[in-house]
Amino acid sequence: MINWQSYLIVLLTSICSISTSLLAQDIEIESKEVTVDGLLKSLSQATNATSKYYLTRDLYYVFINDDIDRAIDYMNEALDYAVLSDDISLLSYAYSDLGHAYMKKGDFSRALNYTEISSDYIKSNNLVDLLRFNEFNYGLIYSELQLYSIAKNHFRNALDEFENERNKWLASYEITKANLALGDTNIVRSEIERLYNDIPENNGQVNTDYLYHYLVSAEIYSEIGNTEKADRVISRIRPYVEKHNRRYYLGILHLTTSNIHLAEGNYRKALEEGSIALDYFTRQQENSYTLKSLLKLSKVNKILGEYTTAYDLQSQYYNKYSEIDNHHQKVIANQLQSQSNATFNAEEELQRTNELLVQRQYYNLALVILLSGVLILLVLVFNSSKERNKTAKQLAKINQDKDHFIGVVSHDLRSPLNSIMMLSSLINSDPEDVDTDSLKEYSSIIFNSSRRMEYLINNMLDANKIETGTTKIALKPTSLNNSISAVIDGIKILGADKDINTELNLPDHEITILSEYNALVRVLENLISNAYKFSPPGSTVTISANDVDQRAYFDVSDQGPGLTQLDKTKLFHKFEKLSASPTGNEKQPDWVYSLLRIL
Repeated sequence: MINWQSYLIVLLTSICSISTSLLAQDIEIESKEVTVDGLLKSLSQATNATSKYYLTRDLYYVFINDDIDRAIDYMNEALDYAVLSDDISLLSYAYSDLGHAYMKKGDFSRALNYTEISSDYIKSNNLVDLLRFNEFNYGLIYSELQLYSIAKNHFRNALDEFENERNKWLASYEITKANLALGDTNIVRSEIERLYNDIPENNGQVNTDYLYHYLVSAEIYSEIGNTEKADRVISRIRPYVEKHNRRYYLGILHLTTSNIHLAEGNYRKALEEGSIALDYFTRQQENSYTLKSLLKLSKVNKILGEYTTAYDLQSQYYNKYSEIDNHHQKVIANQLQSQSNATFNAEEELQRTNELLVQRQYYNLALVILLSGVLILLVLVFNSSKERNKTAKQLAKINQDKDHFIGVVSHDLRSPLNSIMMLSSLINSDPEDVDTDSLKEYSSIIFNSSRRMEYLINNMLDANKIETGTTKIALKPTSLNNSISAVIDGIKILGADKDINTELNLPDHEITILSEYNALVRVLENLISNAYKFSPPGSTVTISANDVDQRAYFDVSDQGPGLTQLDKTKLFHKFEKLSASPTGNEKQPDWVYSLLRIL
């Protein structure tokens, strides 16, 4: 029997509390409406697991932005109640919330682990509504790990699935923030204007339900140099943010104000505001904002001639960055280890199958000996030997592919990894002798090397997932014109470095095809970037598209060396090296064309 008194208490508590969301940015707890004492009292009177789950989950949301450890304790308690309730949807929410909490704490291994457990429950029980929030969670985790390309893919997936306009705005903002980190400033300028104009106003006044939206818009305006617009936005919302008194909001407010003062030359004010922001973010364990604040304060102290303080802050920055980078490396290592384990398990499975086949063959052979005599025995022995040789060759081929794969990964990752290690060692060995220009140059090389490692790993992982069937391709109507233009905007710098002219021939009408967007972009990027890589300086790369009789055609032509007859026979085979070399000493992995065939 249900205890209706307890149920009524839970219901009244839910009415008094705010609507919670899986997105931490949307959660606001008003102390007048929800109190910890009230929730704990209701929890002590609740009699069923489901009621206790919702009450402890509300306690989690009360503390998620002020006391992360206490929030995690409450969420673990909520997980226990979800298990007792035997409700799969509650379990999915609980694991998803734990993943988000550990992401805020900076424990990315646990964050990914809990989010993956949640995704398994969601997929196995077809809980489509929860899947979009998990995609957003994945995006936040990879963004904190500074794997912005992977993060963008997850945010795009969430954006495609979200129905609520508020959540769509947040997903679009995170994509814009990732583009800013990736250096796509022109895209960011147009996107932030659209996002800011989409914030609902309250009769021309600040809508306090959207304070976070105003804050992050002002932050991006300050990051791209539009400090006048950033200052106007901050001036509008400052009284409401200070009244709201939430550490995370206040931290963004002071960091953005510091950016504005820095651009205006008010260095002391910039230092003061940045220090306040750092204090908020450190207490909140906000890793990405802590890094931003440390770097900003180091820069301001150098301008003011406080070099000792500047280098101390810079050291804190590198230590904090190293912590995140270690998590980054662990994530990549776990993914590679999973691949290696999958290959090993496949070999074991083949070996077990081979053993069973051999045992069955011997059994059949014994029967044939009894029934048919020596002549039939000799025939079966011959066939058995032939079958074993075939299986042995298959095992040898799999083992050879595995060894080749490991060799390719080691070879292609060694060069960028050596660059990172060498320059990091150079900076750390005697940081005081490294001037600002050299530091910028070293940082740029380290960043580009890291981007290259990310690009290599993503390509190999994507190819393996598609080839083994672990990733399903969902075809949707996609604009070929927009896809081509977006890819060219992203990689045309490859051609600009060699003074290569890009000629783009697209029809006036839209060409719409059925495709998976990310796979299509990957194919276009590889084909167009190859044209730039193998074209001589000062030449022309022509990119064309058209549609005839309900078929779309895409063409890339360049003035490079082309393919020999022998190259054509090896073109789409795994790990085959072709005769031509890039004209600007660019890197070209051996497996690019096999990836194109798979996609």
